[in-house]
Amino acid sequence: MFCVECGKYVANKLDKCPYCECTQLQETNEGLPDPASLKTHDGHSAGLCMLSFAVPILGFILYSMWRKQFPMRATAILRSTITGAIALVALLGLALFLFISGSMEFGQAALMCMVFFYIIFILAIA
Repeated sequence: MFCVECGKYVANKLDKCPYCECTQLQETNEGLPDPASLKTHDGHSAGLCMLSFAVPILGFILYSMWRKQFPMRATAILRSTITGAIALVALLGLALFLFISGSMEFGQAALMCMVFFYIIFILAIA
């Protein structure tokens, strides 16, 4: 069986293409795109992962754009995005806690937490 969308060979036991998740398969590869001519570079991109960690909303946008065309890259970006969002929320929660407890002013606490966030960011890329 061959995928109608990407032209790659798909084992007969599968009901959808493992590369692009298309459900339309056909017996021969006549009239299908040549898989070698399609973009097939689907690896992890450290730069995009770092960017999506630092700016989670951008990571969600990249994931939604590339989840079918580049599934491995999109998954790595989604993991970085979720990790960055969790770190950001946790550190802003810490800033709020420090402000409420009276330990520091909110501006100082938020600045300290943002510095911690970017230290975690730098450690993540190292």
